[in-house]
Amino acid sequence: DGEVTIDIDRLYHLITIPQAGRHILRLEFPEGGVEAYAFTFG
Repeated sequence: DGEVTIDIDRLYHLITIPQAGRHILRLEFPEGGVEAYAFTFG
């Protein structure tokens, strides 16, 4: 479990997964005001 503070508009690198597989990433924004986008490469 970890936390990231979103303080400015920029790209945030949240996780690195060494192997392909099925994973769950749960994001919570209790104060709102955040837009999330997903990018995958490969």
